[in-house]
Amino acid sequence: MWLVKGTRLDIAYTVGQLSQHCNSPTVRHWNAVLRVLRYLKGTASHASKYDYRGPVGPKLQGYCDADYAGDTTDRHSVSGQIWYIAGGPVTWNSTKQRSVALSTTESEYMALSDASKQGQWIRSLLRELQRSQYLTDTLATPIFSDNQACIALSKDPVAHSRTKHIDIRYHYIRQLVTFNKATVAYLPTEDMIADILTKPLTVTVFRRCIQGIFKV
Repeated sequence: MWLVKGTRLDIAYTVGQLSQHCNSPTVRHWNAVLRVLRYLKGTASHASKYDYRGPVGPKLQGYCDADYAGDTTDRHSVSGQIWYIAGGPVTWNSTKQRSVALSTTESEYMALSDASKQGQWIRSLLRELQRSQYLTDTLATPIFSDNQACIALSKDPVAHSRTKHIDIRYHYIRQLVTFNKATVAYLPTEDMIADILTKPLTVTVFRRCIQGIFKV
């Protein structure tokens, strides 16, 4: 499993892909690295913004997405998550999932569960620092997903044939929803900024994503 940390959000996915070829890089990979460096030089003035009012205002809120079977070698999916406070990103990652998902819903569900763990850690940190103003009135942490079936699974406490084969650690999100520690809401794909962490995007979609992240 690879995990991108300490990498600028808009290139996290690309850096994660390139890092898998460190042992035997080719000219193609080197050219990609040069392109990343040129992009960084050209966007050095970009900065995260903390004045934007998201779906729940300045409160803690997360966005998660997954690219089903995105790795053409082993067919593992890629999860992406971004956490916002005061309208700006504070933490993010792009991760290859540990097991092969059997459907788009399953890959999104696994991404959602992983994102919820990070959200609960941030939630606990904010409470410890006595910064409850960044939590919703119910103290439930909102997470946005663009997959309706995934959201339905997170709210269904009954294990049925579609989910009983999923590793038990991914059902953590159900417990959070049941005890009102997290809420899962739908966000249209065109508004899902976590897309930037899961797969290559067209120029138009890429620019739309970074508009919600940087002051551009």
